[in-house]
Amino acid sequence: MQVVEQIKLDNYEKIRLIYEDFRNKALKDYKYQNQPIEFENFISAIEENNLSGLVLFEDENPEGILIYSQEKYDKEAISMTGTELGYWGDDKLAWRKAANDFYKKNLQGTYVERSDIGKIYFYKNGLKKTISNSADLNRLRLIPKIKEIIETGKLSPFSMPRRIKTRKGLKGYYYINKPVTINGEIFNTRITIGSDINGNWYYNINVELKLIKLKAAEFVTEETSPGKLNDFNIIISNSTNNFKVMEINVVHSNHRAVLLDSLIKMLKDRADCDIISYPMLGIQETGIKEISALGFNFVGQSVVRFDFQDPVSYRVLKLSGDVELQDNTLSIWDDKYKEQVIELIHLAFKNNKITNFDPRFLSMEGTKIVVEMILANQYGNFLSGQTRLLLNNDNVEGVCFAALASEDKINVPLIAVRKSIRNKGMGKLLLRSVIGGFVKLISEKGIPLKEINATVDTDNYPAIKMYRRLGFREEYFYPHAYIKNDLSY
Repeated sequence: MQVVEQIKLDNYEKIRLIYEDFRNKALKDYKYQNQPIEFENFISAIEENNLSGLVLFEDENPEGILIYSQEKYDKEAISMTGTELGYWGDDKLAWRKAANDFYKKNLQGTYVERSDIGKIYFYKNGLKKTISNSADLNRLRLIPKIKEIIETGKLSPFSMPRRIKTRKGLKGYYYINKPVTINGEIFNTRITIGSDINGNWYYNINVELKLIKLKAAEFVTEETSPGKLNDFNIIISNSTNNFKVMEINVVHSNHRAVLLDSLIKMLKDRADCDIISYPMLGIQETGIKEISALGFNFVGQSVVRFDFQDPVSYRVLKLSGDVELQDNTLSIWDDKYKEQVIELIHLAFKNNKITNFDPRFLSMEGTKIVVEMILANQYGNFLSGQTRLLLNNDNVEGVCFAALASEDKINVPLIAVRKSIRNKGMGKLLLRSVIGGFVKLISEKGIPLKEINATVDTDNYPAIKMYRRLGFREEYFYPHAYIKNDLSY
């Protein structure tokens, strides 16, 4: 007998083995660029409502999981300079003292009140873990903004302790998540709000910050500024909740249609889901026939790749020839051009097939969210010094974004030029400049990059032709499935 359930507290341990099986196969079988998050972090993402999932049981044995996300992008990050407590360099004792003094003077004995859960108190014990964690000074720097984070952050569902050995008197907890920028660098901040046996709420702060092995300084050239490289090794795909799109991250099962059918039925009565989007990467593409019977449509996608370790790619790049700038100039990223870039990308993609499964590009508002997500490192770590703008009298005529997708892989999230200059080689010029920048970093600084990759519609022949002429090859193809939830219209 087959039964499909939501992934929830009472079946967490039952799905551990099947989730680990997915993790072991993610890179090879599902074409993931990074290893998905570990099981404990996956469960935390479920509890924080950043991910959701279904599990298929057959005779009480788990036979498959479907993981999806519908996370609203919170662009209202709290801005900090990082010097609200003063500046103490690497003197951890001085930072601790400054944080301790601020907490005692401004927070201890006070509370924050939220309309959804009431008052959250700042007790003396609330600072102990934060102060004692000397390895992460950002925890201390955040202390002056704790109240604002708690007041304005997103509240996760209430969770009960999973471990038998828990803090004495802890009944359960919420997480409050809020993006914070510290001196221009964005972090996802998580506050734990615990409930004691008397029903009082108290806080503990956890900054979700890890740095990947690559040093930001390695991406500094004469014309760039240091990049901000944070760990993005997470299973969550780009979310589009503002536009009522639910994105499936993976369906790990031989009974794919059963899980998808259950998801469709579950969403039928929900007005907050217009489209289900499902990139069928890797072995998932074998399920096209069975899910087409459920009403899914498909857009073909090609993943193209420039291999830095392949001499043939370099020869093709060298033979591609230069393109004259004419009256244009090339520039690295500059925030003052952001609004022009948003308009350019909206105009370039609003009639593209991508809007079938990602309708953000249909409007300026949605395109703005896409661009801000790129800048906020949600498509990989944005590399401002390697991104290229094509300018004409201070007007943006083209853009080619660059992001660090993993320690040795670069991704081009978007490339676009104005309609008036298409078919004149300007897109090729932008992309060639981006590739050249990384070639220079490899040769001069020995950065161990392996590839640049991008995704393009399989029937966008001009784009594919451009990539081929610069030394890219089609690495693989996959169908991007989507289905419209007609009852939500």
